[in-house]
Amino acid sequence: FTELEVFGSCLKLLKLGLLNLCLIGRSLLIMKGMCLVLQGPSP
Repeated sequence: FTELEVFGSCLKLLKLGLLNLCLIGRSLLIMKGMCLVLQGPSP
């Protein structure tokens, strides 16, 4: 491995991690929204 290759693969992993975090965050928001809808309007 050259340093550039290692750096490149680290960047790829970081990008994948960020994408996963975004997807997880979005699905959590959706779940939260569904719970709010199921509960109905809070008094």
